Amino acid sequence: MDFAIYTTEKCNLTCKYCDGIKDRNYYAQDLTYNKDLLIDFLRKVPNLSLHFYGGEPLLNIDLIKEVLNKVPNNHVNLQTNGLMLNKLDNDILNKFDVISVSLDGSQEATDQYRGKGVYQKAIDQIKLIKNKGYHNQLNVRMTTNPGNNIEQDINHFINDCEVKFDSIHWQLNVLFHFKDWEQNKDEIKDWLINSYNPKITSLVKMWTKEIITKNNVINLVPFMGIIHSLLTNSPVHNLRCGAGCNLWVITTTGNIYPCPVIREFPEYDLGNIADLSPKDIKPAYVLHNCHKCEVFSLCGGRCLYTNHKNQWDEEGYKLVCNSVKHLIRNLIKVYPIIKKLVAQSKISINDFDAYQNYEVIP
Repeated sequence: MDFAIYTTEKCNLTCKYCDGIKDRNYYAQDLTYNKDLLIDFLRKVPNLSLHFYGGEPLLNIDLIKEVLNKVPNNHVNLQTNGLMLNKLDNDILNKFDVISVSLDGSQEATDQYRGKGVYQKAIDQIKLIKNKGYHNQLNVRMTTNPGNNIEQDINHFINDCEVKFDSIHWQLNVLFHFKDWEQNKDEIKDWLINSYNPKITSLVKMWTKEIITKNNVINLVPFMGIIHSLLTNSPVHNLRCGAGCNLWVITTTGNIYPCPVIREFPEYDLGNIADLSPKDIKPAYVLHNCHKCEVFSLCGGRCLYTNHKNQWDEEGYKLVCNSVKHLIRNLIKVYPIIKKLVAQSKISINDFDAYQNYEVIP
């Protein structure tokens, strides 16, 4: 079982697209429960994987240290904006199997949303932990907003960034903000249809060419996850992120939810760590329409929150689904080439099995 722990709701950034800015007074900013309750609860979890979230989780580094020192686990992921990585001492640094840093592309793209100077500060912090001896997986997570050039942003991390990341993932900032859709419907439609989708096609071609000509599999998480499912004939039956089926969230109040984004809705509150045992937690699933979709076995439903709480209309929801179908169709087209190269032992199935800790579907 995976648990994402909100160490705090506080953050040291005010990113333009973050709901947390307006919701920070809604959530308990700091822990309202005794952390010994958390330790006791997590010790009961079978095959525990830990994910530290926020806010900025490193603002409560003492909790992180205590959990890592007292709770046996199989895997640890830190999701951070990267500005406080210097707080990770050598004795704790390599206890993180994965450090995922939130950056949105180039310096210009990142600073546009996150604040002037944020990109370089994060890059400098990443170089610092690498110099201190961090040798586990280092990933970048992008928030892709309507208007962004997805191809340019990804190519920056592949070719131009001072730091080489082990994997690159992006999430579309869509279906969350009703007014954004109502006020900017035509602009968003134009971006998805005439910019994002064509650039995904271009990225798939670039990615495939790199495999064909250099036997090099660039770890673009959405591509990797879908191709791996095809290569191994492993259809997905639930959300790839695991929300509500093998991943749950523990908030700053100790309440448990099936998804980080859905934690503001009381009807999804599954109970509190003071009263629940891990074995008593009930699953939550995507609604029936996704199960009827022709790409469900590769998509898995995309997002629990938007599946249950779509803040756009049906046109907007379909538009985003079509972007997922477009991505999948493009990967299905190149799959025979990749399958042949695997059969020839020029590349390995294992080259595509490196997308854990992610939603996979943008």
